Amino acid sequence: MKRFARVIISGITTFLRRGGGLLYALGLARIIVRLRRRVPRVVIYHSCSCVEDAFTLGLQSNVTPEQFDMHLGVYRSLYAPTTTTAIESGQFPDCAVAITLDDGYRSVIEHAVPIMRRHGFVGTVYLTTSAVGNHALLWPNELCWFLSQHRESTLAAIAQCAPGLSSDASAFDAVNYLCANSSHRSILEMLSSLRSKHGIDAEELASDASLYLTWEEVASLREEGFAFGNHTHTHPDCTKLPRDELVAEMMASESILQGHSLGKSSFAYPFGANSPADRRVLGEFGFSSVMVLDEIGNSPIDLRRISRIGSEAKTAALLFADLEIVSPFRSFVRRVLERSVR
Repeated sequence: MKRFARVIISGITTFLRRGGGLLYALGLARIIVRLRRRVPRVVIYHSCSCVEDAFTLGLQSNVTPEQFDMHLGVYRSLYAPTTTTAIESGQFPDCAVAITLDDGYRSVIEHAVPIMRRHGFVGTVYLTTSAVGNHALLWPNELCWFLSQHRESTLAAIAQCAPGLSSDASAFDAVNYLCANSSHRSILEMLSSLRSKHGIDAEELASDASLYLTWEEVASLREEGFAFGNHTHTHPDCTKLPRDELVAEMMASESILQGHSLGKSSFAYPFGANSPADRRVLGEFGFSSVMVLDEIGNSPIDLRRISRIGSEAKTAALLFADLEIVSPFRSFVRRVLERSVR
C-alpha cells in the first residue's frame, strides 16, 4: 500500500512540475507568487562545486555554480531577499525568500558566496561541528568515498551492518538505506572498520579532501553578514538516536559553536529527519528556529518547524514549479497525513 501511494504521489508530482513549468512559460509566475506573498520561502543547498569529486559524486547534494547562479536569478526576479533571522522576528518582506546552506562545505565560500553577493543575498550556513576545520569527514561523504574507491568491500561492510542494499546502489541510495536500517553508532563503527581494513587515516583523509570551511572562513563570512546555525556534531539521523545520545550530540555541537560565539541560534535537522520525541529534546536547547524539509509549509509560520525547499532544477520554469506548485502540494499531503493519525 505504501509503495502504491508513493507511485501515485510521484506521478502527481511529475504532472505538477510540468504544469508549473507551463504556468511559468505563460508569464503567470509573478501572479502565483503574489498569491502567497506572506508565506516566506526558505530554500536549502549543500555543496556548490563545478565538478563533483569522490566525496560527493552521487549524493545528490551538489549544484554547479552556473545552476546556482540561475536559481538566484529566478529568486531575484520573483522574490525579495530575506534571512532566517528576519523570518524569526516576523520582519520579512512580501514574497520573501531566504537561502540556507547545510553542512558547511568549502565550496560555499569558493563559489556560492560570490554569486550570492552579486545577486544581493546573504544566507545561513548550518555547520556540522566535527567537520569544521577538516579534521574529520561527515559520514555520508566518507561513505561516498569508500564506495568510489573500495566498492566491493564497502558493499560487504554495509551488508553486515544492514543486509539488503542493491549491489548497484548509488551513494545517495546507500546513505538513505543506512539511515533507515541501521543505527548511527553502527554506521560510524562500519566506517572505522573500513578504515582499518584499507589502512586509511581518518584525519589525513579529511585534511587532504579539504571539503569544509575552517573557523577562520566562518569568521570572515560572519563579517559579511552571513549567519550560522547548528547542524549537529556528527550528522546523525536524529530520529534514530536514543534521548541520551541526542542530548550528548547537541551538547557537543553547542559547546563548540558557543566557543566561537555562535551558540543558541537556529538548528537544522540532518536529512530533515525529525519526530515529536526529538523535537521535544531540541525544545530544551532554546533554538531561535528549527529547520525541516518540505513538511507542512510556512503558513502559518511555526519557528519550531520551518519548512525548507530543495530543488536541483536545471531550468527557471522547473525551479518555479518546485517552489510554488510541488512544494505546497507536498505540504498539503503531509498536513493531511498528520491529521489522519491524531
